[in-house]
Amino acid sequence: MRAPSPRISALLRPASLALGLLACASGLVVGCSCGADRVAELTAAQGIVDRDEAAPGDQWRTTVVGETYTWDEAVRTAPDATASLVLGGSNGIRMQPGTVIRFLRQPSDQAGIEVTSGEAELESSGTGLALVTHAGTVQLEAGTRIRLRAGPAEHIEVVAGRVEFEDGLSVQAGQAVLVEVGSVVLEDTTPDAAVIEPDAGPLEDAFVPGDDAGVDAFVEPLPEGEDEVEVEGGPLQPSPARAHIAIAAGESLTLHDPAAPTAVRIDLPATCTGQTFVSLSSGGRGVRFEGSGAIIVSVPAGRFRYSVRCGGGGSAPGGTLSVRRDDGSLRLESVPPRNLFDADGRRYDVLYQNALPIVTFRWASAGGGPYQVEVVSSGRTRVLPSPSSSLVFDSGALRDGEHRLTFLAGGRRSPTTIVRVRFDNAAPTAYIREPRGTVARGAVHVSGMAIEGATVSVGGTPLTLDGDNRFEGDVTAPAELDAIAIRFAHPRSGVHYYLRRVSP
Repeated sequence: MRAPSPRISALLRPASLALGLLACASGLVVGCSCGADRVAELTAAQGIVDRDEAAPGDQWRTTVVGETYTWDEAVRTAPDATASLVLGGSNGIRMQPGTVIRFLRQPSDQAGIEVTSGEAELESSGTGLALVTHAGTVQLEAGTRIRLRAGPAEHIEVVAGRVEFEDGLSVQAGQAVLVEVGSVVLEDTTPDAAVIEPDAGPLEDAFVPGDDAGVDAFVEPLPEGEDEVEVEGGPLQPSPARAHIAIAAGESLTLHDPAAPTAVRIDLPATCTGQTFVSLSSGGRGVRFEGSGAIIVSVPAGRFRYSVRCGGGGSAPGGTLSVRRDDGSLRLESVPPRNLFDADGRRYDVLYQNALPIVTFRWASAGGGPYQVEVVSSGRTRVLPSPSSSLVFDSGALRDGEHRLTFLAGGRRSPTTIVRVRFDNAAPTAYIREPRGTVARGAVHVSGMAIEGATVSVGGTPLTLDGDNRFEGDVTAPAELDAIAIRFAHPRSGVHYYLRRVSP
């Protein structure tokens, strides 16, 4: 079992996340008394993006790239849109679909960012950034990237870099805090995109609840007059009449189904005979489904382990099933992420999704040249010439793993800075352009984009990826299943299926 999470004192309004940029103190011009009232500028938009020029929130109109925003104004993205903004000329914020943020004037003319719905990412510039929350001032190191998610309990997740609260709590990359009224809780953030093998330890460490929390979410009521049948490992539940997807026993995968719970048919090997039980469990509790040859189980949003017990002898492997209420409408980044780090002796994590990142490494106090950068990676040392006290590593120059970077200039050495490049398991794995929503039986056109290194198929038929990792083709909805499953396999993120339900 996990140890209790540490708590720190805080006071936050429910249903929104308010962050204030300390503009003047950090030398940024973000609509404070040290500059004009321009808080942010829209730099990119995919889909419909609106702005509201009044605090009540009832004067929305379409906004375009290049427009700027000031106090009490808001920006929102449509359910299938994204947007990128620049704050103070150098810090960035990326809005996910269905997100609303408002810029609020804080005490001392600081610019406040309120995420009232949805999710956004905030990335600090090379100078670092200070945020004001109701838990006190939060320090973001240069190059830090955080995710902000609004809700009854708000989440602040550190994607790269480090965030420090006033009372000394330090949140590293891969960690998150859950902000509730009166407290900030450091929570576990085991990514549910990672494939967990059947023997990966106690299920308590593997279960990630979705919109439905726990086993009770998928225990369906029995017909009136029937009693619950207890079997070893949990109560017996009736199987759905039809399945949305079929898998072989032993597969571990993630299902993206906006209409979850999902009916999953688990096909058993010929060696597993007789009346057979498939058990789904999480947190030490479970339910079972009964059948022979193939068993259909109902799985809600979350992560569950399944096991098979063959009644007539033989055996069958189990695995894990993760279900997300996600339709794959979030577009994938098509360009490498850019990161800027100073030679300050600190440790940074750089996450990437499609292409390896572009990294700029600089030494502000280098003095005179000539300039070189010493790079130690996987036990190998390289010394690279640099035209100035700033060196750009193109995409692919720093591959997965840890890199120790040291600037050499005029006989002096900078502090050694550690940059760790890691694949982002929590990022989207695919973008589905077609079809959208429910489809009819027969031929269906599918298209979209996969992350680099993935393979795509439907019903065992591969779909070819072009040079930009895009795919397109016609498939047929299977007669025995009630969904089309687009399969994405990647050596790091594992196997993901994106479902499109078939109309009755």
